[in-house]
Amino acid sequence: MATSILEKLAVATFAVALTMGMISFAAAFNAGAYNCVDVTVLPDSDLYKARHSVLDDMVGSTAPESNGYYCTTSTVGGSVAFGHATCDPSKLSECNDCLKYAREFLDHICKYSIGGQVVVGDLLDCSMHFDARPISECAT
Repeated sequence: MATSILEKLAVATFAVALTMGMISFAAAFNAGAYNCVDVTVLPDSDLYKARHSVLDDMVGSTAPESNGYYCTTSTVGGSVAFGHATCDPSKLSECNDCLKYAREFLDHICKYSIGGQVVVGDLLDCSMHFDARPISECAT
């Protein structure tokens, strides 16, 4: 999928803001590959709210207790959002900070998208994926 000029500008703006300290995190991470689904939702919709709930849940729950692998869902009204997050098992102490960065990145870059994913770090320090469709890595 081709990256639009607006997406490239958003990534550059986000990177500049992070570099200048306008966005602060305990550690600076490198957002590698990312993808946003082309379908969008309205910010006051149930799916948008479920999507935010999933993103928050992944940041708060993907930790050493989950061994760095976490799947979740959120239902608001009749809408369901799915989430999958991972952290490098050898870097679990940095997991929460990495996922906070991933969440902020996705929230900025895939703002109204029904789905998106990002890999953070050169060696897959963490990854985050949300979607309005079930995520295959979480199928039981």
